[in-house]
Amino acid sequence: METKQKFEFINNMTNKIGKINTQLINISETLNTHPDEKTITIYNDALEYMEQLDQKLDTCRRELEPEKYELIDTFRKQTYRFGSIKHGIKEFIQSQKNNQQLLEPQLKEYKRIQENLEKSTHMDMEYYDEITNKVELVEEHIQICESCISESKVDMEICEMIEEECEYLEEYSIQGIQDMYDRFINLCEDYVAFYGLSEDNWW
Repeated sequence: METKQKFEFINNMTNKIGKINTQLINISETLNTHPDEKTITIYNDALEYMEQLDQKLDTCRRELEPEKYELIDTFRKQTYRFGSIKHGIKEFIQSQKNNQQLLEPQLKEYKRIQENLEKSTHMDMEYYDEITNKVELVEEHIQICESCISESKVDMEICEMIEEECEYLEEYSIQGIQDMYDRFINLCEDYVAFYGLSEDNWW
């Protein structure tokens, strides 16, 4: 995949994910009328971790050559958007379910996906295509969410559909925020190698 194509893809995905994030914010505002202490705690923890992640990414950006800033910035935004999507959907699920045991099968699946992804360290065209496909599926189900909320008929079937999208997001946001950061580092390493830099010059 050519560098220009990667830039175009990341920019397009950043815009698309930004629109999804706006939709999730609207859903969260609706759900805030019925706050859940556990969900709030999880959300606050996620915000705290994202602040730490941003600091790491900013350090990386400062050390990289100026011509890389656009790539790093757009990918940093993409990382944040994926994290927001994942946590937003999990908040939605938790607001509809009281039985945490129902999520155990998904957690086991996440672990399996993580083990498989650890074997892959390169981003190619197939990977980008898969992300695009999964994001489109997420968009479709978010529309279902919004429709159900507006009609006050959210039910377990919809929750199960959204759980499936959580699996997609776990897979393609790399098993949570930490693994998305790992994927980000792999991308940085690819570009460091491309420009003939040593790691000492960027980290």
